[in-house]
Amino acid sequence: MIVQYVDPGLAEPYIAPAQRTRRTARPKPAGERGKPPRCRGARISHGPVGSPRIMHRLRSTVIATATVAAGLVVPTGAQAAANPYTAQQVCGSSYTLAQSIPLRSNDGKVLLGQISLMYSLETGKSCGVVMKTRQVGRATHTSVTVGKKPKKASQPVKWKEDAGPFKYYAGPVYAKGTPACVRVGGYMHVPNGREGIYVEPGWEGCP
Repeated sequence: MIVQYVDPGLAEPYIAPAQRTRRTARPKPAGERGKPPRCRGARISHGPVGSPRIMHRLRSTVIATATVAAGLVVPTGAQAAANPYTAQQVCGSSYTLAQSIPLRSNDGKVLLGQISLMYSLETGKSCGVVMKTRQVGRATHTSVTVGKKPKKASQPVKWKEDAGPFKYYAGPVYAKGTPACVRVGGYMHVPNGREGIYVEPGWEGCP
């Protein structure tokens, strides 16, 4: 029904639509009741909510979403954790790096740690440490040895050693003298059977 209102000041009458009547929703047939809605491009599993398959998918989705939202990267077994300590922190703030030697496995394929020889002008001592780069945070057998050149060639080298199941580093081991007159060595063994050993040869530069 259309209602016309005639305004004397208008040439054309204003036509307003009458109030529309509400339409009653048509009841669904019995065969359509209880069916879940379907979304285009998505598959909806009709398995029970508490089934292991559905719960596994939910847990996987929640974990993946939380990891991405937090900006985290899940580390893999091949990735090595960083050592939270430095050789200077172990030896002391007055010590500076004089020599750094990579400690590798016997086959040379795996870097196990870093042998560092530090020196301090304040103390006149050298300091040896082995900083782990493999199995960091896990107690594995690690050792560092430091020896000072004897006064006479006939005298044996007196080695000082720090060894044990260490999580981050072995040392510090101190010896009086400059790095030129101090030799350093390191050893490390990891659970997968790999091990590495190194002893600095000679006394180059030592008077």
